[in-house]
Amino acid sequence: MSDMILIIDDDPLVGLVVEAYLADIGCPIQLLSDSLSAMEVIKRKKPSLILLDLCMPGIDGLTLCRRLKADPETRDLPIVAISGSAKDADRRAILAQGAEAFIKKPFDSDSFPKEIAEILARHA
Repeated sequence: MSDMILIIDDDPLVGLVVEAYLADIGCPIQLLSDSLSAMEVIKRKKPSLILLDLCMPGIDGLTLCRRLKADPETRDLPIVAISGSAKDADRRAILAQGAEAFIKKPFDSDSFPKEIAEILARHA
């Protein structure tokens, strides 16, 4: 795994907010806005953590998570779903596909970086 956090969200503002919240973690961050580009980067770089939006055009986050967890090369990469959806069914669905956590948008500026740091520490 590379020492990089990959943020996949079709809203560039969300990516910038997450990047700002995680600046103190000290990990390089790469922002991508679609699942197809993400698949290529993930295969090449094997990020330390993937922050994945559920609702995206084209291949949605649930489908991308399912594909990554089905592939022997990427199944062990930690994925954290990020979503504005308040639906419990969305949370259950992504966790059932193998995501490590589900974090609802908008993020709490105090707890969000701590949660991400804890997940990174578990996979170090």
